[in-house]
Amino acid sequence: MNTNNSCDNGNDTDNLRQLAHTLANAYGNALMHETPDTDTEAMDLRLEKTSIRFSSHMLYEISKGHCQSDEHPDGGATADRTCVLDDESIGLRGLTDMLSYAAYQLEKLERSSPQGSAPPADGTKTKRALVAARIGSLEHLYRMVVALSRIHFDQSQGGVYLAAAREQLGLARRLMENERTLCACSDRGYTAQLMELSQLDNQLYDMQNVTARP
Repeated sequence: MNTNNSCDNGNDTDNLRQLAHTLANAYGNALMHETPDTDTEAMDLRLEKTSIRFSSHMLYEISKGHCQSDEHPDGGATADRTCVLDDESIGLRGLTDMLSYAAYQLEKLERSSPQGSAPPADGTKTKRALVAARIGSLEHLYRMVVALSRIHFDQSQGGVYLAAAREQLGLARRLMENERTLCACSDRGYTAQLMELSQLDNQLYDMQNVTARP
């Protein structure tokens, strides 16, 4: 499954703009987890999926699209090829700053409660564990998005941010696997999302190897 097909069809700005619009709910959603009995499941799942897709689009643009470091040589030889990550309508820097706050809010919530959130109304241990896994997954997915954005903003430290992105991806994947195990439901896209995370990890690994070459 190629998760980056949509990056090749000329609609990359629209795709990223739509994904960024959904991710703009991240901080408000994190705050909602502090309120007992608030049903955040639908938005949690949507934000998980969106974080992965947004990361996939970013990684494509950084590694293969118009945002590669050699796409902007001095003299503007490729001035007609605009880096979509710099589009003001996406507001990548502001978005990722907000995602950092959202991730910190979720981390605080996990520290303050062993279960990671106020338990659901029925108080079952399994559901509490599921909510905790989902909160942790979101935290690390947000941090992965931030790390990938830093590769674009600070290419001189690209190797450091690549390693950070891979670490956050691994933590998110482990928690998402827990979610899939704990969820007494249909697959809900977990298998596809875990596959996308594996593909992202492979791409990051390849980029890290290239960066490490003398």
